[in-house]
Amino acid sequence: NCSTWPIPQVMAKVYLVMIATIVLLASLLLPLASASRVAVVAGTHGNEFTGVYVIEQLEPAALRRDYPSLRVETLIANPRAFSATRRFIDADLNRQFAGRRSEDTQQLEAVRAAEIEAQLGPKGSAQACDVVVDLHTTTSNMGCTLIVNSYCQLALRAAAYLTQAWAGGGGEGGGGEGGGG
Repeated sequence: NCSTWPIPQVMAKVYLVMIATIVLLASLLLPLASASRVAVVAGTHGNEFTGVYVIEQLEPAALRRDYPSLRVETLIANPRAFSATRRFIDADLNRQFAGRRSEDTQQLEAVRAAEIEAQLGPKGSAQACDVVVDLHTTTSNMGCTLIVNSYCQLALRAAAYLTQAWAGGGGEGGGGEGGGG
């Protein structure tokens, strides 16, 4: 439980606004005929607390009520590293996906990546989540930064909306949009 940690409340508010915006856009843009899935992931790196705090603030009942066409899931990606307050236990979890998994099947993060892929579905598969929001923090002076995949129209629209809202004073903190994936 992160509720007693000294987490920057402004960053937590920014994350909550960002998630609400992405969920709202997903409810409008994803086909209603399918069971659209949105996953909010935090704790990929165990030394990044704000995303886990935000996940704890999300209310599943309110999300189901407000966005009935979506199935919003939350996931703490690396709970052992998070409990240990370490970036990772054996290897960086971010480097264990998309064919980059370690050959060492005993590494905690390699095993965890396989579990996450089974839960959220491998990228591009029919079982995969439609949108994954992976929350990270940094000690770098970057302001609020969004990194989105250029092929995902929903992510691009959400990033454009949030960047405009931040620049116009509609959000807390600075704004920025990253490229890449």
